[in-house]
Amino acid sequence: MKVDKPSALGSFSYEVLATQWAMGNRAATLIHLCMYADALVGLQGLLPELIWVKTAEHAISYRVDAYMSYVRYVKKRFFGRCPKCRASYLPEPVPHCDVCTWWEVCNEQRRRDDHLSLVAGMRKMEMKELKANGVETLKQLAYVHFTANFRIATGTMQLYEKLRDQAKVQWRSRQSGNRLLYALLKVQPDQGFRKLPEHMPMTFTWS
Repeated sequence: MKVDKPSALGSFSYEVLATQWAMGNRAATLIHLCMYADALVGLQGLLPELIWVKTAEHAISYRVDAYMSYVRYVKKRFFGRCPKCRASYLPEPVPHCDVCTWWEVCNEQRRRDDHLSLVAGMRKMEMKELKANGVETLKQLAYVHFTANFRIATGTMQLYEKLRDQAKVQWRSRQSGNRLLYALLKVQPDQGFRKLPEHMPMTFTWS
């Protein structure tokens, strides 16, 4: 809200105003507004004198100085308990990624990291096993050689060989300019379509 108080912007400055139906959770609201007021300092070189809450009935003002000390204390305590808060990137995708506002940011970071989650069909359990064996990226998986030193606690070696073959196809696709590559699987008895019963001749009866 523009007010007649000089700042780095000119002969005016801004104060923060929030609209809500009622002051139900006043403490959280005031902390919220003070955080916005503190952010304004970087834009106008001046801490707003007041913060405002506009309800359905009237507007209520609060002096920022009366609350900023506590807000800075809460902020310092929060970051003290969360040393990695600046890194919002979550390597392993979770169900919430489907609705998260920042999914594109994390997705781009996974691609820069060549994360194992980019391998089609990869699950969290297999990622954990691969990382325990020193395989951290899609490229590493594409060129891994499973030896006697490769130990797994869950799954089968056939599963990890399948994931390696998938990673290899995806890696070669990247190297070829993202052309759509594929690998044909050998026909195995009693596997896939081979498990279907023999076809039966169809007869038609005309009436």
